[in-house]
Amino acid sequence: MADPFGRPRSLERAAVGPRTVPAAVWLTVVVPVHNERATLAPLMEELHSALDRFGEPWEALFVDDGSHDGSFDELVSLRDLGDERIRAVRLRRNAGKAAALGIGFERARGEVVVTIDADLQDDPAEIPRLLERLGEGYDLVSGGSGIGATPSAADSSRASLTSSPDGSRVSGCTA
Repeated sequence: MADPFGRPRSLERAAVGPRTVPAAVWLTVVVPVHNERATLAPLMEELHSALDRFGEPWEALFVDDGSHDGSFDELVSLRDLGDERIRAVRLRRNAGKAAALGIGFERARGEVVVTIDADLQDDPAEIPRLLERLGEGYDLVSGGSGIGATPSAADSSRASLTSSPDGSRVSGCTA
């Protein structure tokens, strides 16, 4: 059976984390990963620093896009050390960032979804700002770096807002 993107479900190799839904998760941070072992522990520290004080239940859903550097093993180790917010899916082969994000969106349990890259170029400390704007009633909040833009354009690109006609709640943190 194929998923909505036409990929066979056998693309997924293994998963870490509970398959049943525990207490409600408000926020899922979807993180596509490809050969990023060295950045995963620091990223989780930054996510905890940014989100634990926010006061809402959250999870980090990592989608390992066919890494060969032990990224998935690092996620298992972090989970085994007691970080129950970590969930991970491992793809059998590199399918690309878009496919990894698609699987992440499919598996996300949160009412709100934020995407962030695993390479530490996106700052998790910006996530609460995105969530605050989302709390103002917007259906979509998108963050960007504003690199190469004028200061006024950079300011607006960090918090560009739009409403979705179907009322969906999606948020993205991108560079």
